[in-house]
Order: sequence, then C-alpha cells, then structure tokens
Amino acid sequence: MRPRTPALRSRLAADLRKQGLSESSVLSLKNNGAQVPYRWFFFTEYFGPMPIMLFFSMRPEFIYGAGASSKAMPLATTLAVWAFVLHFVKRELETLFLHKFSKPSAPVMTVVKNSAYYWGFAAVVSYFVCHPAAAVLPDQVATLALGGMALMEVGNFAVHFWFASQRKADKDAARPIPKGALFFVSCPNYFFEIAAWCFFSVAVNNNLAAWAFTLVGGGQMAIWAMDRHKAYVKQERSEGGARIAQRRSAVFPFIY
Repeated sequence: MRPRTPALRSRLAADLRKQGLSESSVLSLKNNGAQVPYRWFFFTEYFGPMPIMLFFSMRPEFIYGAGASSKAMPLATTLAVWAFVLHFVKRELETLFLHKFSKPSAPVMTVVKNSAYYWGFAAVVSYFVCHPAAAVLPDQVATLALGGMALMEVGNFAVHFWFASQRKADKDAARPIPKGALFFVSCPNYFFEIAAWCFFSVAVNNNLAAWAFTLVGGGQMAIWAMDRHKAYVKQERSEGGARIAQRRSAVFPFIY
C-alpha cells in the first residue's frame, strides 16, 4: 500500500534509504509470537538462581533428611553460596541500570527456555554444594579460589561498562570494534565469565554439577564469541584501517 501524499512517500523513502532499502524493496514479515521487553527477559532468567541457592543453603530436612538443617555449614560452603548469589545480584543490577539493549523484545518461549536452564542448573548445583555430606576444601584454598572469581567478576563488569558507554540508549544498535588493553580477545566479557565459574567450581571442591554448569554455559558463550568475532572481522575488513580484530582470538587468548 503506497502512502497517499507525496510528503509521506518522501519521508518513507528517506527512512528506507537509511536502512539500505528502496521503495521497490520487498519486505517479509514474520510473526514471532508473544513478546516480553528484553530487559525483563534477562531480569527473569537471572532472578531465580538467587532464592534457589538460598533455599538449599538452609538445608531443609524434607530434602536432605532429618537433622540436616541443624548441621553447621562450613565456611568454605557459606562463602561459595554468597559468591553464587552475588554473581546474580550483579547480573540483575547490570540488567536494570547498565546494559543498553538494541532489541526491544524477546519471544516468551525464549524466556521460558533460558529460565529453565538457569533455574534448573541452579537447583542442581545448589543441591550438591549445600549437601550436608559434601566434601569441602580447606577454608584458605576455597577463599583463594573465590577471590579469583571476584577478580573475574570485576573484569566482566569493566567490559560491560565499556560496551554500555558506546550506546546512547536502548535500541541503539552501535557496535564499534572494541580496542584497548581490556580487549585482549574480541569478547573478554565471556572470557571473564567462564573463568569466574571455573574458579567457583574449584572453590566447591570441583563439584561435578558446578563444572557441568560451567562447561555448558562456557560452550554456549564460546559460540556467541566466535559469531561476534567473525562480525568484527567482517566489519573491520569493510571499513579498512588497522587489523585489530583479525589479530586476536574470539574468547581464549591464542586458542579460540
């Protein structure tokens, strides 16, 4: 359907040109189903793990058996519980006050799928980490490992802050090729995230559930990182100039 007035046609043509289209371009519309705001998509999936971990940390007797709630929790486990919870507190605060999202919304089913992943893994990890019979590392070793996790969280936040500073507001799709010492790989935010969970897994005495969460999440982040790295390289080649992205790895230095 063509706009009825020349002014409207002219304005529409200008908008299309900004998107690299013309009045003769053919557009396909797709129904993505029910949507939720993108910010609430992340807020929802990151919320569940916090109360889940805190619930299991109380060692309810109907889960762990009679007398479980009265057994003192080792310092190493207590620190790991709070490290887990604070990670998701950080995620929530970044979602609410830092990140700027280029997409306006996400499908409801994606929210359900991602929440099932985070909430489900949180329940499994929490069950084994908080189990009264779980073997723990010496307090000093666990504290050292969680200190490493904290450093990785700081690095992750620094990268997120840099990305947020490159966009004016939500729906701004700007993706400049990152530069500087912080970007020793194309996606250091994923490197720091994966490293943080590696430290956590060590801190909970190499609990298999924690390592499973780390490996599954790390594998997905590595895929995202490679896709983003390829996009940076393509953008760099089209723009010319220094070969920054082409000389570095996607997420793991000198490896991947």
